[in-house]
Amino acid sequence: MQVGREWCVVMGGAAVLSVDELAEVAAEALAAEAARIEGEQSPYGIDRLLEVDLHPALAAGFAGAGWAVFREGLYPGQSGGERKRGVKDSARERCDLVLAEAGATRIRDDVEVGRRIAAAEDGLFAAVAAREEPERAAGVDPGDAMWVEVEVVGQHCYEAGVPGPNRTYAGELLAAGRDAKKLGKARGLVHGAVMLVLFAADEVVARHDLGAALHRWMDRDWPVSQAAIEVRPIVDRIGNGVLAVMVVRVRCGGG
Repeated sequence: MQVGREWCVVMGGAAVLSVDELAEVAAEALAAEAARIEGEQSPYGIDRLLEVDLHPALAAGFAGAGWAVFREGLYPGQSGGERKRGVKDSARERCDLVLAEAGATRIRDDVEVGRRIAAAEDGLFAAVAAREEPERAAGVDPGDAMWVEVEVVGQHCYEAGVPGPNRTYAGELLAAGRDAKKLGKARGLVHGAVMLVLFAADEVVARHDLGAALHRWMDRDWPVSQAAIEVRPIVDRIGNGVLAVMVVRVRCGGG
């Protein structure tokens, strides 16, 4: 297994991204997007964007750093019902960003493999199909990829188009960690992280509030461990002078 700048640790035969690297690349990508928006002389800043609007910039940043990036990756399914032929992908949960080593073209989807086998199981060539499907569905094992859920919170935000202090700020910081529970219990995952993008007044506030949020997640026994925070300045339009990225590793079951 090749280990370089991108894949920093090797555990169980799989390369693992460090939270420091994830936070640094994400912060640089979002800072570049903020600068691009300012260059267009937009009346709004990057803190006007919704979470999904930040995904392209994040994906481009990770791709530019040499990783294969898959947006809206389907979570590995359970061993039972999801493998039946009638289950649609639209009913399955998705992860915001899935990162793999450079050159990867897809994340293997064992649910799709199971569906194809189920569709052929009553046919003459069921045994052949069962042998061939894993090969036809070749891709990165879900357990070898990094699954990242992204959340965005603003200390100041727009409500009905009007900027002002976020009245639900504390609650949103707490709720941002709930994805850790989803990642932690997802079947087949080994490496996961929650990425919280925070727009705040200054670096002192950002680091304090992110640290407090992480402690609240831990107090609830959510499966989080080490974290990294990166902060970058942005043009203050509505009270937010920085963007901060906190990446928190999630303890996945890997089952």
